[in-house]
Amino acid sequence: MFVIIVPFVLDIFFNNLIVFFPFQLRDRMSATQDVILGRPKAEWTPTRDAYLVELFIDQHNCGRTAYNEFKNEMIRSVTRDFNKRFSMNLEESQVKNRYNVMKKDYGVVKTLLTHTGFGWDESRQMVVADDKVWDSYIAVCNYFCRLLLMH
Repeated sequence: MFVIIVPFVLDIFFNNLIVFFPFQLRDRMSATQDVILGRPKAEWTPTRDAYLVELFIDQHNCGRTAYNEFKNEMIRSVTRDFNKRFSMNLEESQVKNRYNVMKKDYGVVKTLLTHTGFGWDESRQMVVADDKVWDSYIAVCNYFCRLLLMH
């Protein structure tokens, strides 16, 4: 059985506005990019992700969002509070990048769950499916990827 691990997924509904906060499907931060920019690589853990989501929720509940995106003042505040809690020195761009990664990962999980055969294991907090379901899904994805590359 293949699995995609997502320790936690949280939807927040507020005035018909949906803000998605996925947790660590995978860490896509590029070590190369961080080295080029001269900053330490951000190390994301489930504990850090959980606190980051908590900070985003607090900011959202205070009305510091606009059209499903966060305002610059909110990113500064979240970055400051996050760095203080974990004695880190992340830049605002790193926190914003993490939010974007989490949002994309949520989209992947949400899409998988719309397909027959995929389910959510609440106790393990992950998407699950039998090998046959995964094989079929991967085959279809590969087919369409090849079609896109041909054009």
